[in-house]
Amino acid sequence: MKISINKWIALSIILGMYALSCNSPKEESGDEKIEMNEATSNLQDATENLKDAKDDYLAEVEKYKEESKTQLSANEASIKEFNARIADQKAEAKKEYQEKVASLEKKNSDMRLKLDNAKSDTEENWDKFKKEFSHDMEELGNSLKDFTVKNVKK
Repeated sequence: MKISINKWIALSIILGMYALSCNSPKEESGDEKIEMNEATSNLQDATENLKDAKDDYLAEVEKYKEESKTQLSANEASIKEFNARIADQKAEAKKEYQEKVASLEKKNSDMRLKLDNAKSDTEENWDKFKKEFSHDMEELGNSLKDFTVKNVKK
């Protein structure tokens, strides 16, 4: 079960407020010291869990970005291959193919820019971006495949 970073932050704040709100008399009983130590320990555990969750989240974001950049680079290689094949086409088909390849290049370039400018400030925003970006990447991949299929005739 994943607990969002916001929930860990809220838990840490609550535990911190609890720990700070304890008024300790000059002579504390053993039970009060144990409760205070428990609260402090719980706060430290929550802080560590929050840090771990944040590190995991940032690692996931970085991994997704690297995988996407790899796919975008593969798309660029396919587009260069298409450009090389277009040179052998008849003049009338060549212009149409060049326009389609230019469109694919623009889409790929826009996707790279979108990925570079992606904000991962909250999990909710990142999940929304990731869903939209994955959908757009799938559409671009399909467009590249469709172009390959249509481009087999000379």
